[in-house]
Amino acid sequence: MGISSKAKREYYDLVIVGSGSVGLTTALYAAREGIETLVIEKGGNGGQAGTTERIDNYPGFVERIGGSELADQVKAHAERFDVEILAAKTVTQIQTDGDHKSISTESGNEYCAAAVLLAPGTRYRMLGVPGEEDLIGAGIYFCATCDGPFYKNREVVVVGGGNSGVEEGLFLTKFASKVTVLEFQDQLGTRQILREKAERHPNMEIMLGKAVQEFKGKGHLESIIV
Repeated sequence: MGISSKAKREYYDLVIVGSGSVGLTTALYAAREGIETLVIEKGGNGGQAGTTERIDNYPGFVERIGGSELADQVKAHAERFDVEILAAKTVTQIQTDGDHKSISTESGNEYCAAAVLLAPGTRYRMLGVPGEEDLIGAGIYFCATCDGPFYKNREVVVVGGGNSGVEEGLFLTKFASKVTVLEFQDQLGTRQILREKAERHPNMEIMLGKAVQEFKGKGHLESIIV
């Protein structure tokens, strides 16, 4: 069937930009109340959750669930209430036209709506080095709070020695046997109190002047080249 290049109608009660957890959940609730809803997504459904290898802390899934599988289920749930989802389309412009909003996409199509919800989500800051994209969710993760328990008794590397990096590193010492913080500059870019905590912690190592050059592994992260 392929991906539709154009929505079925030109006017909707509500247009939602972004099909992450916020966008899809809002669409589901809106459509359930009889609000004709269109979701426009430039990438894949589910947002960051959709790219996560496994999710253990989502209520109702005792045996955990894959991120893409969860995203597919939420999408199917929304579509059951006739939410229309236009995938692989980027919104380029939103204008106010009287009481309505005009939404334009990169393909040249325009849609009108009584209301627009912006739910574009966020993006992980990528390093752009070889092996990175292939190993996301298979050894490369972006949320210590979400995934910390998975690292119990393992050695972990945190890339970045700013406030966020050092704070995440200190948090991970609750689980990991050792945490190494890599910082490409010659000093940590964090607050003094955090720097002192990191330097005193017996299970933390700070490596300055080190930048990741490549991630290696077949199916799972095996080594990091700096």
